[in-house]
Amino acid sequence: MSGPRRSRAFTLLELLVVLAVLVTLLALALPALANWRARSELRLAQHELALGLTRTRSETRRLSQHRVVRWTNGGNLVEVTRLDGAVLREIRLPGRVTLRATFGAGGVPATSFSYLAPFGRKDINNFEFVLRGPGGEARVRVVGVTGKVVRVAF
Repeated sequence: MSGPRRSRAFTLLELLVVLAVLVTLLALALPALANWRARSELRLAQHELALGLTRTRSETRRLSQHRVVRWTNGGNLVEVTRLDGAVLREIRLPGRVTLRATFGAGGVPATSFSYLAPFGRKDINNFEFVLRGPGGEARVRVVGVTGKVVRVAF
């Protein structure tokens, strides 16, 4: 005497319920993941710019040679050149991140400054780079005549 056989597989209804739960969780997680990615792209851009400026300042002091830092407001490229205009290095910001820079208390727009040998001092005081991207804004400051580079938390 054998009774009805019972299958040990999932029913189609159970499979559809699990699939619906997974799709719902994925739909909730995607915006947070996109926001995280945009903010980390902005953090990377801030780090790259600060690192490039610090390297330029150190190079000026070590080699005792002037360096000019140039950019276009609204662009994503910073060039480090010698006084004669020869490009030594490019700092390219990642993705859709753009920058603008100002100096002084009035926030006057600027497109270049120089690190002057032998001590790596700047020709103009207190620059602020504002990086804009899908993840918001980040700031990098070049402070005082010494040209110290400071990343501002966001």
